[in-house]
Amino acid sequence: DYVSKDFVYKLYQRMIKDNSDIVMCDYYSVDLNDNKLEKKDFSENKIVNENDFWQMESTHYYMHCVALWNKLFKREIWSSLRLKVGKYAEDNFAMTQYIPKVRRISVLDEKLYFYLQRKDSAVHNYSIKNLDRIEADFERCEYFMSKSMWSELKNTIFSTVSLLINAYSKLDLSINSNKERYSELRKQYKHIYRNVF
Repeated sequence: DYVSKDFVYKLYQRMIKDNSDIVMCDYYSVDLNDNKLEKKDFSENKIVNENDFWQMESTHYYMHCVALWNKLFKREIWSSLRLKVGKYAEDNFAMTQYIPKVRRISVLDEKLYFYLQRKDSAVHNYSIKNLDRIEADFERCEYFMSKSMWSELKNTIFSTVSLLINAYSKLDLSINSNKERYSELRKQYKHIYRNVF
């Protein structure tokens, strides 16, 4: 991946202007030949709060919101928080911790980040590590339940179904460790689903 030459400058200027805790920019998905791929764009510059952010994340702008790479954070947010070591989709785990600690999030509609898409990347090769994404969603579900954020919770639950189905079709469940981890996540899903519905 790479960034525009004024990536940090523009995010920093916006943070100062808005007195924001986080600034997030739009991005291009690009292939190895630097061709820009289709994606949904931010429609406007704006300032959002936590509820708005989760609404964006659970509807049209999942990757914009969950990724760490298109954001600038105030240092104070990181002082007591760390990424989970050894986890795939560490962004998912992180944002569930970070967003509750902020007051204002600036959304910048400029595309300043270039997200390289390669067929041989970790994102495109399925393994047991991909199940970490489901685990991260479960943490988010627990948080939404604790805050009575029912719409966001339901959206996350429903998107997790497709992750479980995808895992079932792509993961080699003849390997005991894969089968055990998948079964445990299915049990967790059923527990959360029953609590909500």
